[in-house]
Parts: sequence; structure tokens; C-alpha cells
Amino acid sequence: MHQEYCRSTAGDPYSVSVDRPRDLLHRRRPQSKFRNNGVTAAAAANGGSSTRSAELYCLADERPYTVTLPDPPIAERSIVGSSHGWLVTADALSELHLLNPVTREQIELPPIATLEQVRPILEAAGDGGDLRGYEVSFYDGDMREYRAPGIYRPDELRDLLNIKAILSCDPSSSSSRRRGGEGGEDGCGGCIVLLIYHVYQQPSFARVGDDKQWHWITTSSYYRSPYSDIAYRDGAFYAMNLLGGIHRYDIHHSRATRTVVLADTLGYTLHHAYMAWTPSSGDVWRLTHLPEDEEEEELRTVGFHVYKVDFDSQDVVPIDSLGDEALFIGHNGTLCLSTKDYPALLPNHVYFTDDVEY
Repeated sequence: MHQEYCRSTAGDPYSVSVDRPRDLLHRRRPQSKFRNNGVTAAAAANGGSSTRSAELYCLADERPYTVTLPDPPIAERSIVGSSHGWLVTADALSELHLLNPVTREQIELPPIATLEQVRPILEAAGDGGDLRGYEVSFYDGDMREYRAPGIYRPDELRDLLNIKAILSCDPSSSSSRRRGGEGGEDGCGGCIVLLIYHVYQQPSFARVGDDKQWHWITTSSYYRSPYSDIAYRDGAFYAMNLLGGIHRYDIHHSRATRTVVLADTLGYTLHHAYMAWTPSSGDVWRLTHLPEDEEEEELRTVGFHVYKVDFDSQDVVPIDSLGDEALFIGHNGTLCLSTKDYPALLPNHVYFTDDVEY
């Protein structure tokens, strides 16, 4: 996995092309990016002897920092999301944890077997047997089953299942500790994790520290809501699907209500897409990968198509520059920062991690 950053191309007004300085690629090999106390950094398992140490690369200082993290060993985890300074990680048994690599705090999330389509397979009957694997059923919100259930080892389920996860707020903040009812600044009683997962890129959510299970959002459908990116803003979650539509989810207790804020804009399915809110204007952008035209075994991203969402006309408009903004995309929560506030970042650039196959 590697990190690259991009700048706009004069020859193509609707794309952003890759600029790959050699020293950047040499020094940064991130699994995910996170933001903590105004510093944007990248976290990766240290290539040294310790499986419990990680290297945090600070873009402001342009230097790495090595920290020791709690078990399970960070080298044995995969990272499926990051926001508010926290990583969402999956351990060797595919269980999810929140981890703050700066403060070293860690919070367990509900068991992965409580996802709607996942069932544990135990060595013996009852709850006391050792875990052998998981059975995954492939049905959506319309209760249509598109293929036979599959059996997966505990260590391979995470590679199939987890696509992206984000948080509604910092789970260590005072407001996120409010419990029950409609308390908390987000109107939903504390910090919530929203997970996009395969089966068919559907969403489920859980309250950090409160819930013992994941809550399936059943308004999704295989044909209408295979989601690619998610964000939290103004008290609600937003999800972009692969047809270019954007859905708002308001969560209360164990239920979620969907509102279509942008109807599908495409007559075909995207492979992957991101959305970002700009801090200066509040505009919403949609980004898609621009791969090489050459036919190779491994596709490489050479740029991005960028579009501004027009909610009034229910359409998108191509743009030719990000202006003073810098974008961070990948497994992390998509982040747009003003380079006036963060001068260590390059304006009109996209920093991204290799979260897809090109």
C-alpha cells in the first residue's frame, strides 16, 4: 500500500493527475490517515521486530513517530476506517476495535457475529465452543438472497466484510459519553459508528460503549444502495451510492430514517466514489478514480474526476480546480482541509491511500 498526492491538470479541466515525488513514496507507507488535535498523519505497522509498535507520520513535522499500542498487535490488524483521531481496526478474529494511536485508548465494538447476515460457527453446540468460522448470508434490505451462504475462517472474514467505518464524534469527548434517549450533541445519545460492509455494501450502526449488537439499516437495497463513501455532518450520516446518489440517515435509538437528498445521477454503476464537504463554501464534491488507459495486470490511479454537487438541480457539475483546499481520501473518513489553515499541505492536491485495486 502506498500514498500519493495529486494536482490539477491543465490539459484536462475535469480531472486531477498524480504527482509522485520519490521521497514521499519512500517515506510514507500508510494503512490509513487520521486527524488528531489539528495534525493530519498516517499510521502503519512498524516494519521492525515489534508487532505492537506503529509509525505515525506527521505531515506538519515531516517526520515519523513510533508508538507502542495495546493488544491485539497492530501488525495483525487491518484498518477499515478513521475519523476524529481514532482508527477502526479489525483483529485476527475479524472483531472490530476503536483505537486512538496517540492516546493509546481502545474501545471494543459489538461482536461481528451480531451483524444481520453473519452467524458464528462453533466447535460445540451452545455458546461455550471454540469459534471455527462464520457463515455469511447474501441478502439485502428487500430480503432477496442473491447467492448461497458462504463459510469463512475467523481471520478471513474481515477481508470480505469490512469496507469502511466512520464515527459521529470523538468517543472520548464529554458529549459522546451522554447515554440514552436523544441526548448528546448529535441527537442520538453519544458516539455512533456507521459501517459499510459486504454484504452488498450495506450499512449498519452501533453506539460506542452502549450497544451489544450492530443495527442493520434495512432501507438499503442491492440495486439502489451499494454504498461507496460515508460522512457525518450536522447531526446525520450521509452515504453516497455507486449510482451517484446521496442519502441522509437520521438515527434515533435503534432505528434509522432515510432521506434521498440527491437522486441517482448515473445510468451505470461506479467502481468507487468519494464525497467531501469543503470547509470554505460548504460545497459537496464527488470524486472518482481516473485509472491508466494502458492495459496492465495492476491498474494505477493517475488522477481523479471531481464534480460539484448541485442539490437544487439534482445534478453534478465538473470542476477544474480544488482551489486552496486539500483532500484526504481512502479508508479514512474523507477529509477536506483549507491550506490557509494548514499551510503544511499543498493546495489543489489530493492525498490518498490505496483502498481499491487501482
